[in-house]
Amino acid sequence: MERSKLFLMGVLFLLLSMVSSANAQMIFTCEIDGDEFIGTVNDAVIVDLGDEEYLQIHAMFDKKVLYLYLKTSLFKNPVPLTLDYRQHNHETGETPDAESIWAPDGADGPQWNTIEGGAVVTAIDESAKTVSGNFEFIVEKASYSSRPGKKNPTVDIKEGKFVNIQYRLEEKKSGDDSNL
Repeated sequence: MERSKLFLMGVLFLLLSMVSSANAQMIFTCEIDGDEFIGTVNDAVIVDLGDEEYLQIHAMFDKKVLYLYLKTSLFKNPVPLTLDYRQHNHETGETPDAESIWAPDGADGPQWNTIEGGAVVTAIDESAKTVSGNFEFIVEKASYSSRPGKKNPTVDIKEGKFVNIQYRLEEKKSGDDSNL
């Protein structure tokens, strides 16, 4: 009788563990130019970009790469938290609250940069280091042509969703005094 109780408790514990880990699964999905992107989050790390810290989420699907950047200084505000894209202004130091970079040919291929859009952070747990929300952007293929008036192709990134993305802090390299 005691063995069966112990066995049942073990099975119950195992089932609860499986349900708990299924609930905490990271999800990163969107639609890019009409195609479904079901990304595997390779990394989510808080990085220094100039004078600002951003949460950089790096997701891959079928060798295609999508980066999502969220300004972390705004995480102190209540959710839902709207983070808008705006162009970098080097004269005033203004930076986007959110931005996406699309690399459909992989990390070594040409990138497509945000020209419009934003993200809404719906949940932040700073102690567990998790974040959830949604996003939509329009990205434009980078071009280094000097021809005036040349229109670069654009792609819509729609219905983006990130759930329970666990992030980490960027490790400072030994001798790194870039923050001084």
